[in-house]
Amino acid sequence: MPDAAIFADTHGEPKAVYSYLEWIETQVPFPVLRVSAGSLEEATLKVHTHAESERRYTRNYIPAYTRGEDGKKGMLLRSCTRDFKLRPIKAEQKRLMKEAGAEGCRVWIGITTDEAIRMKPSGVKWSENIWPLIDMRWSRHDCEAYFERHGFPKPPKSACTYCPYHSDFQWRELRDNDPKGFAAAVEFEKKWNAAIRKDKRPAQLRGEVFLHRSAVPLDQADFSSDFERGQLSLFGNDCEGMCGL
Repeated sequence: MPDAAIFADTHGEPKAVYSYLEWIETQVPFPVLRVSAGSLEEATLKVHTHAESERRYTRNYIPAYTRGEDGKKGMLLRSCTRDFKLRPIKAEQKRLMKEAGAEGCRVWIGITTDEAIRMKPSGVKWSENIWPLIDMRWSRHDCEAYFERHGFPKPPKSACTYCPYHSDFQWRELRDNDPKGFAAAVEFEKKWNAAIRKDKRPAQLRGEVFLHRSAVPLDQADFSSDFERGQLSLFGNDCEGMCGL
């Protein structure tokens, strides 16, 4: 039995995730601890000015797509998982270890067989990652079937509403089932471009930023079937799997 569960809050999850989290807190016999490094959206929108060179820059937290004045598309580096998930979670792990007088810990991560590519080591000697659903050979479908058999609500996908790793299916789900969340993502994209257009553009951004892989504004993007477009979600290949920890 785990001693605790840790949820790292970016303040950008869909409403369904927060509702589900509140339900989970009433179901498990251990505490569900919420930690946060602040608002990922606010941090991304902030434009900094170097004290000496006065060079303007932003921090590339989110892996947005870009399109330069020459029409070429690109993609920003990301640090959202590291800075807003891993770091606050590990800080809480250390706090719990100190409280318990322990020198190490084991972390259960709910990755399923259909996303095994996301299994990665913790990166530190004092923390060991384990994957109980992988050991049980459970897929996401198995998890959903278990919840359905027991009359539990279906777990929603945990990811920021504005995550550029969304597949077209996920964008459609957000647009059709959470219009407020989708509208917030559209507004975030507009605010981000407005922030980097102000005065002199930050040095590392050579063009506009976009949340959809087509590099067009989100409210104009085509969310046709990923299969029909011959595209797959980047989420499984590039995310460490910590968004749903």
